[in-house]
Amino acid sequence: MSIRLVASVARRFMRSRSLARSTFLVAATAALLVAVFVTLNAFTLSPRQVTDRDLGRFDSQVDLSNVTTIRPGSADVAGEIAAAARASGASETVAALVSFDVRPDMTQPPFTLYTEALWPAEPFPDRYQLRQGRWPSQPGEVAVTDALRRVLGPIESFTVFSGNDRLRVVGVAEDLFGDTPRILAAQGTWASLSEATSRNFSTVLATATLLWNGGVQQHVLTAVAAVVASNVPEASPATVEAQLAAETRTRADELTKLRRPWTDRIPLAYDLPSLALPLLAVLTVFGLNARRFRKSLAILTSVGMSRATATAGVAAATTVWTLAATLAGILAGIGLGAASRPVADHFLAGPISPWPGLVAPAARLLGVTVAACTAAALLLHLAHPRSTGAAAPSRAPSARAGKKRTRVTGAAVRRIAATVLGVAIIVQIGVLDSVEEAMVLTATVAATVLLFTPEVVGIAIRLLPTTDPRSHLGRKQLHNDRARAVAAVAVLTTTLGAPLGLTTLLATLITTAQEDVVATVAPHQVVLSGPGGAMQPPSRDVVTAVSARLADAAPPVKTGYLTTETVHVTVKDAGIGAVLVVETPEQASRLNNGPLSDAQLQTLQRGGLLVWNEGPDQRQLLSHDLTSDRVVATSPPLPAARAAFEPTWTSGVSGLLLATTAQRLNLAISPAAIVFTNVTDDQATSAEQAAIDNGLDPLQVGIYQPPEPITVPPAYYTAVLGLAAIVLATTMAVARSQVITLRSYLGRLIAIGLSPRWARHVLLIQNGLIILTSTVLAALIAVPPVIVAAIKLRGFTLSIPWTWLLVITAAFYIATLAASVASSRRLISKDRLTA
Repeated sequence: MSIRLVASVARRFMRSRSLARSTFLVAATAALLVAVFVTLNAFTLSPRQVTDRDLGRFDSQVDLSNVTTIRPGSADVAGEIAAAARASGASETVAALVSFDVRPDMTQPPFTLYTEALWPAEPFPDRYQLRQGRWPSQPGEVAVTDALRRVLGPIESFTVFSGNDRLRVVGVAEDLFGDTPRILAAQGTWASLSEATSRNFSTVLATATLLWNGGVQQHVLTAVAAVVASNVPEASPATVEAQLAAETRTRADELTKLRRPWTDRIPLAYDLPSLALPLLAVLTVFGLNARRFRKSLAILTSVGMSRATATAGVAAATTVWTLAATLAGILAGIGLGAASRPVADHFLAGPISPWPGLVAPAARLLGVTVAACTAAALLLHLAHPRSTGAAAPSRAPSARAGKKRTRVTGAAVRRIAATVLGVAIIVQIGVLDSVEEAMVLTATVAATVLLFTPEVVGIAIRLLPTTDPRSHLGRKQLHNDRARAVAAVAVLTTTLGAPLGLTTLLATLITTAQEDVVATVAPHQVVLSGPGGAMQPPSRDVVTAVSARLADAAPPVKTGYLTTETVHVTVKDAGIGAVLVVETPEQASRLNNGPLSDAQLQTLQRGGLLVWNEGPDQRQLLSHDLTSDRVVATSPPLPAARAAFEPTWTSGVSGLLLATTAQRLNLAISPAAIVFTNVTDDQATSAEQAAIDNGLDPLQVGIYQPPEPITVPPAYYTAVLGLAAIVLATTMAVARSQVITLRSYLGRLIAIGLSPRWARHVLLIQNGLIILTSTVLAALIAVPPVIVAAIKLRGFTLSIPWTWLLVITAAFYIATLAASVASSRRLISKDRLTA
């Protein structure tokens, strides 16, 4: 094979405008893949950003939350810890206190984080920036972040812990890494909190974090462990030191720690498409030009050129154009990524990451392109007989036989590959236990479906009606150039299947997570409980204060549980939830916010119980020893009725019975929450305000708040939008390439007297068949893996977002129609001469 001859053939083919235009699909795919890569990586903080956020200007940090907690008004333990670290050789130390329990006094306050530190020293200069006033320096002084300032307004001070303490606002700061409301308190503020706060808010705690520069880490930890052990009598310094060593972070370690990017967390968004789409785009280029390549190879071999030389020339020209298109797409993708980063920054509460390295995605795209061109060239060489009818008429039958054998061999290879992938799918289903594995399963299913694309396209072509002359011509032309249709269907199926699959999986994840979120208090109820929740009785002061505000309400329901300090009672075959106890069936109906059925009421009155799960009509109660969890007693069978009860009261509860039933069975009842029912929203707000006005813990007065909607990381939405953009761009590129490839054919139709509109109808029929087939195959790729995941993954609830799937599919069809019409609107008869 002559290199010079190959180069000459390649140069000749590189002049083809239709070949050059058909590679637009490659450029569009590469551009959008690079843009998705750049945008998704913007959501992953770099190691330096994480270090700036968590360690500030310090070299080391140790979290003491596992070894000690600090009550309000306690001695300045944080100061002791910092002093011990300095004495051990640390050159600069800050002991920061963090609490989740400090909130402004208001009904339904926002979730607020309290952080106490030596703020004038600016321990976190790249995280908190002062916008107004000054940093707090005296106990009781605070700076608030912008997010909390928007809630409180321009105030000089505000109260916390139901008016027992007042904090003076001396500054406003911006948290560059989030929008959670924060209180930045001066050192010593926690120790200065009032005795009333410590008395009335028994669950309020703070944890300490030590940050330091210099010194020997081991010496610092030894000194800190000694201070902690002196405040925790049951802890030994050696044990505490070992725990602290496990919680220590250093700047050097954090800067070298790899952060998992979103491109790895969502394989269906970039990793898998970046392998499949460039490959399919290249094969589509060869498929779109397959008929022309066959004719050219036949001519070249008829004049004596070897088959290998002719194929190498054609493949070299196509490879050069596809590589050029890939490079152009990479450059365009960098531009698109640069444009998308400010948009991502706008929707992120924190900063976006620095620009990611682009060598890896560029090398991947170029490598896949070269590999795809090589594979396509090999297929092109093997797919045709080595002699043509023109050159050797007598050998035509053997040529056809060779071609048939090649096709049979290709079909056999595809069947073998499909069998292997089928086995892989079975194995993947067997071990499926994560969302990422579900995405990989989707890719495996996609590869399997694509292997049967030629057969599916053949069936679709045969099903195309021939009653109309235009559909007859479209069917005949597709039949004669089936490789073009197969290539187009393959790439469109993949591009459409990815967003459909990811959207379905995302909807399932959101639905599953949302179902697990239950309101802590049922609607139209006020629950008075102890600091530990509904299984503890409220304090007498809380009951008195709230009862005075709700004097017009019905008498409250007093609840209890069959749980003591030594025994925990459950319903057999109903999980490990506790058993709820009320006095009367009417009280059970009030907790349910609706009447019980006659059968349920009769069951309770006959000494039975209500359960939430399916099961036998009689159930037993199991008494478990709390220390060993061993069943120490079993009740006789009791009548049981299944009830669809108010979800708030079924969470962590396995059943409900009456107090008389428990007493008959000699089961101890521990008093629990007191519940006011059928209250209005104003009454509920007034009840919470009553606790605040009396200096009591408002968390002991539970009122209904709708569950917060699940927060989905913006990277998921970005991935869906990126894949949808790839769908639209690929669809339009394929439709445009179809017109370019068929320009000569359509031009001949116009030249013999048919109108351009008639010719466009032929084109639209072909494109319609292609996208309809692609839609069916994409649905086969997208939905079944999610159904399997919903079955395999525990607690998964399948949710198919029909609206969004229809929107994506409709955009897919509209883009195809628009691109087809726009590309074919100038078809004229001379196109047969200029194609």
